[in-house]
Amino acid sequence: TQTQQRQRVERVCVWHVQRHTVLFGLPQHLTVGPLTFARNFDWKDDLTLFRHDIEYVNESAQAHNLLALHIMQHFEKETDANTKMVLANEALTHFKKAQEIYPPFFNVAYDIGRVYSAINQPDSAIVAFEYALSLNKDLPDIYLRLGDLYFSKNNFDKAAQHLKEYIKMSPLDINGYNRLSYTYYLLKQYDESIATNKKAISTLPGFVEPYINIAHVFSDLKQRDSSMLYLREGEKKFPSNPQIIQAIEVLQKNVSPSFNK
Repeated sequence: TQTQQRQRVERVCVWHVQRHTVLFGLPQHLTVGPLTFARNFDWKDDLTLFRHDIEYVNESAQAHNLLALHIMQHFEKETDANTKMVLANEALTHFKKAQEIYPPFFNVAYDIGRVYSAINQPDSAIVAFEYALSLNKDLPDIYLRLGDLYFSKNNFDKAAQHLKEYIKMSPLDINGYNRLSYTYYLLKQYDESIATNKKAISTLPGFVEPYINIAHVFSDLKQRDSSMLYLREGEKKFPSNPQIIQAIEVLQKNVSPSFNK
C-alpha cells in the first residue's frame, strides 16, 4: 500500500548520512542531516532510487535537497554540455522545492548559487548567494564567490566589499589578497591596493606575489624607484624566484610588471 511504501521510504539510514557528508563538493561542516530515503540495494544507484521515491516524501525539504545534491554529483561527472544543462535544471527544480518548503534552509540557498555559477548565470548566482549570506554570515566561501561574481560583472566596489570580508575570515589565503589588491587597483584606490599587499607580506611571508603587485602599482604611478625597491626586497627574500627575476627585467625596460590577480 502507499502507507507501507511511505513507511519504507521514511526509514532513516544513519550510516548513509555519514557516508554522504560531502556531496557536490559540500563543505563537511554543512552536514545534510538525517536522510528520509530508505536504502534499497535492488536499485542501480542512489540517484535512481531517490528519483523514484521522491513522490513519497514530496513535502520533505531535506529529501529534495538530497536528491538535488545527487543530481549535481552526476552533473560534475557528465561531459555532454546538453545533458549537463538538463541535470542542472533538474537539480534547481528540487533545490527550489526544498527552499519553498523551508525558506531558511541555508545549504539549499548556498547550493542554488553554486548551480547557477556552474552554468554561468552570474546574476542568478548573486541573488542566491546574497540570500544565503542573509541566513549565515559565517562561511568564508560565500564572500569569495560573491567577490568573484561581482568582479565578473565589473561591480568592483561590491567585489572589494566581499573580498575584504573574505580576507578577514580567511587570512591565510594568498589568492584573497591578490584578488582584493587587484580590485582596489582597478578602482584606482592605489593606497588600499598597496596596503593589502603589505598585509599579505606580513601575514604570509612565504609568497612573492605581493612584492610584484606593489611594484606594479608604483610603476603605474610613475614611481619607478619605489617599484624597483620592492622588487629588490622580493629578490633578497626569493633570490632564485623566476617571477621576481622576470619582473625586475621587465621594469628595467620601463614596462610595468604583471599584476598577480
